[in-house]
Amino acid sequence: MRISPMTAFILACSLLLSGCGTATPGTAPDPGKTTQKALHKIDRICALPPAERDAQLTKLKAQTGVVLVCDH
Repeated sequence: MRISPMTAFILACSLLLSGCGTATPGTAPDPGKTTQKALHKIDRICALPPAERDAQLTKLKAQTGVVLVCDH
């Protein structure tokens, strides 16, 4: 599966904001690491067998409001 850089950025921001809290000074997350974590999560979800993948996509939508579509 290949997604555009803008889609990856939007998803990373959505995932980041879904877990948003009050950060202590000096502990702001590295945007590069956040994007890499989001991309890793996308790859992991899309690589799952169909039933598990659908369950994870539903869970992601319920938790974050993000609708991820994997090329099957």
